[in-house]
Amino acid sequence: MRTIWCGVVLVALAACDAGAPTCKDAVAKSVKNGALVSGDEQAILTQSCETRKWSGNVRGCIARASSQSDLTTCLKPVIVDVEAATAEAASRRASADAKAAGDQVQALQTERDAIDKEVGTAVHAVADSTSDAERSAANATLKALLTKQADVDARLAAATAKATAAERTKVVHISQECLDNPLAPNCQ
Repeated sequence: MRTIWCGVVLVALAACDAGAPTCKDAVAKSVKNGALVSGDEQAILTQSCETRKWSGNVRGCIARASSQSDLTTCLKPVIVDVEAATAEAASRRASADAKAAGDQVQALQTERDAIDKEVGTAVHAVADSTSDAERSAANATLKALLTKQADVDARLAAATAKATAAERTKVVHISQECLDNPLAPNCQ
């Protein structure tokens, strides 16, 4: 008798979820109804809903939401999922920004090294010049290279500051497995 009741309850629960919209449709309908959700938030809500398998009630509520406050009310049962997904998306963006800033610093440093070699060659050209015309031309070249070097130094300093700031804003990513069980083998 107990098995039959369990089966009836499971069928009833499945039937409640059967008419609910998909995660993507629910979020799209809420936007269409007037809930102000940005493109990034739409993706985060949809991904979190699909990953965490939100109930049909939550998806239906989201689909009916016609304002930001309605949507907030719908998300109360799953707000932890939304916050975790938002933090994970921010972490991925911060990591990508930090990598791009680091790559820019590396490219500018390579450019700076090449200019240093050119400046060394220009200094030798000034020292080795035998006439006033050669010396004047070599000095003009040296002056242009020093101006270029100063420009690269300024861009390098700005890029280094940007890379440092991006590194500081990087968020540490903690996998769901570690959040669920901090004592798991890969979470030590």
